[in-house]
Amino acid sequence: MDWGKAVMKKVTGLVLFALMMVLATGAIDSSVQLVILGNVTSYTAISMPEPESFWIMDAEGRIIPSKKIGDPIVVANWRSWKIKLESLYRSDERTGRLKLDGAETYIPYSFALKDGDTILATSFGVPGPSMARTTSQGKTLSLYFYFTDDGTRWPAGTYRDTLVFSLIAD
Repeated sequence: MDWGKAVMKKVTGLVLFALMMVLATGAIDSSVQLVILGNVTSYTAISMPEPESFWIMDAEGRIIPSKKIGDPIVVANWRSWKIKLESLYRSDERTGRLKLDGAETYIPYSFALKDGDTILATSFGVPGPSMARTTSQGKTLSLYFYFTDDGTRWPAGTYRDTLVFSLIAD
């Protein structure tokens, strides 16, 4: 029976060797996928230093035809976005109005929101063209008001309007 034990040891050894080869080969041929997800929240911001008071009439009593109001800064990490303006005292889509404090007297104006020489908006409530993602420092735009001298003599005082800037994901 020693001969049978020897054969059994050899067969057992061969089976163990074959099993280890199959396991080793399987380990070499297998692969594992690891999916890593990262999220970046969307962010947008519009800021503009409060504009200083400005004169609408020159020293001779003539209305000043145009005035740069300020430089809004837009920061957005959306792939593309649009900007829209609203006015508290607008009279129609293209005409805003500066209201005399304490009275129902208004000075009409039109406006242009510009990116350099490119006009982004001239109508209230209408989104401008699509704009690309900004840098982390943002994109500086320019806001202009335009006045028409129709001969009206406006009462002295402080006139104001409230503008609301909105960013829309595109």
